[in-house]
Amino acid sequence: MNYIVFDLEYNQLYTKKNEEIN
Repeated sequence: MNYIVFDLEYNQLYTKKNEEIN
């Protein structure tokens, strides 16, 4: 498993959600 790739994808998702909230 590539945790770094997962972390990057998760980070993008989280940033997208954050932008929608603000």
